[in-house]
Amino acid sequence: MEIKDLNVWITGASSGIGLALARSFANRNATVIISSRSKEKLVEALKTFDNDKRVFIFPCDVSNPEQVKAVYDRILLSGLKINLLINNAGCYHSGPFLNFPLEKFDESFATNVRGVFLCTKAVLPEMVKAGFGIIVNILSVVVIKTFPNASVYSATKSAVLAMSKSLREELREKNIKVINVYPGATATNIWNRHIVEKYGERMMKPDEIAEAILCNIEASLRNGVMVEELVIRPQYGDL
Repeated sequence: MEIKDLNVWITGASSGIGLALARSFANRNATVIISSRSKEKLVEALKTFDNDKRVFIFPCDVSNPEQVKAVYDRILLSGLKINLLINNAGCYHSGPFLNFPLEKFDESFATNVRGVFLCTKAVLPEMVKAGFGIIVNILSVVVIKTFPNASVYSATKSAVLAMSKSLREELREKNIKVINVYPGATATNIWNRHIVEKYGERMMKPDEIAEAILCNIEASLRNGVMVEELVIRPQYGDL
């Protein structure tokens, strides 16, 4: 199997790493489905692709089980069977633990953990039936390095790490591969403008992250090979 044979579903793909991943796979002639909560942003994102690329938009709030099921049912009805899921949708809330609002705690776990659970659960039956699939979880360097004021965000990403490691062992004999990616500081819209202005030159670009991920997925398409963990960090260290 080659990159061009993949049907890729990327969540959180209207901007940032998700959109960069969509471009990388589309440029290698894969069929790409991009999702985010905002249809308007997806429509704008779609305009950045060449007309000959097979890219489709499916708005979806990954924390909503009814929406995830409805979107995946529509994908199947369109004749596509997802063999690569990239769980990229996420939200980032930071701040001191003592002052952290409950609503932001709930939103963080709903998007970052529940969303991964729901989307993965949606695609797995067809992957198991086909005897092949790849699930990529975009985590964060916060899983392997401690940062202050990131307790809840770190907890969500660590929860996905624990879940995916167990899932990997469940799926290993079914030829379904689970890959975790840990990007360091990347210049996306999750950062405040003054942070980007101050540290922008040290941050990685979404396109650079996307190409590293694509190369590792390409390696994992070979029988008997799985790149289980991929850490990508800025050359000059974390911010």
